Amino acid sequence: KDLRSHGDGTLIIHKPSLAALDRATTRVAAEIPGRRLRVTNGYRDEEYNRKIGGKEKSQHLDGRAFDIRVTGWSKSERIDLLAILYQEGFRGFGIGDKSFHADTGPERHWGYKYDADGTCSPLGSNGCGRFKDGKTGELDYIKASDFPWA
Repeated sequence: KDLRSHGDGTLIIHKPSLAALDRATTRVAAEIPGRRLRVTNGYRDEEYNRKIGGKEKSQHLDGRAFDIRVTGWSKSERIDLLAILYQEGFRGFGIGDKSFHADTGPERHWGYKYDADGTCSPLGSNGCGRFKDGKTGELDYIKASDFPWA
């Protein structure tokens, strides 16, 4: 259900991207105790993508991108997740405080955060998302240098 467009309900999935997501899902369950991947967004139809302010050439439009809920995950769990996603073929990453974007497009990364009203604001391509560390309760950051492949 969450892989379908939240707009018109259609589903287009790039099969290699779906296979990479399936492998990552299996690995997360085995390697990050107590965690499961929860995909909140997959394919987007063009109208829905425009409505929510998605990029004109978003990987979601081709079924190559997935948004994954990470609320409550610690920084180390999030870094482990990035490593697994990268090892399984994902190369585009949007790092947010509540969710990660992962896609099989070109290698790049950016950050975003959610404002109090729930809207998403980009942080730019040199930083990454900030979030509360689930274990310490202190404000923490994932920086480009924290990426497992950096």
